[in-house]
Amino acid sequence: MFTFPKLQFEFLININNLTNLLHISSFLRIFAVSNQTKHNMKKIIVILTMCVVSVTMNAKSIFDYNKSTSFGIQFGAVDQQNHFGFQTLMAHLSIYGVYVDIGGWPRSHKSDVRIDKWDDECCLMFHIGYQIPLCSWFKITPLAGYYNHQIGTTNGYKWRYDYNSYNGINNSFDVKYKLNGFDYGVNAMFHIRLNNKENKPGYSLQLGGTYTKNAWYAGVGLDIAF
Repeated sequence: MFTFPKLQFEFLININNLTNLLHISSFLRIFAVSNQTKHNMKKIIVILTMCVVSVTMNAKSIFDYNKSTSFGIQFGAVDQQNHFGFQTLMAHLSIYGVYVDIGGWPRSHKSDVRIDKWDDECCLMFHIGYQIPLCSWFKITPLAGYYNHQIGTTNGYKWRYDYNSYNGINNSFDVKYKLNGFDYGVNAMFHIRLNNKENKPGYSLQLGGTYTKNAWYAGVGLDIAF
């Protein structure tokens, strides 16, 4: 049976530290200022760090809340400083609080059978982190990882055989613009319980998103609590 989470806060923190979580509202407002992305990203990380450091949490409760595994997909973009950026599809997996996501997007004309040249792009990303439950239905995950975004020209005049390609064609790619390196940010995930709280395993629908220095993406997942 589908049930919404009870509107009661089960924060794993000392009541005197609740005011620190109000910084999250400032954290959300920062996203609206698109022309200061890099500067604002530093603010976001500092605010989240202050929240985490100032919180007094019960270690046993944290591990209890993270006795689950989850998986899902997210869609977004990399290098969002350039309009909305280049699209990317991410898959995420968490086991006992350890969170990993990986994904990217291939070149559009990598296996094109036509003889021509095209402007093309591709990207690859991955991150790792540990989930911090602020209550029974909301978790944040500080992330660190790597990203690679390449822009160039796919050349249909030059190609080689590739058994991994669906048609065996792999057109050459001349990279003209490349951004890669260390990436960091945060994931936020809401959990909506899908069965009774007493039932084990417990199933929850995940709704959330990720914002990093070089990318953003949002999506859905399924959490299975042990």
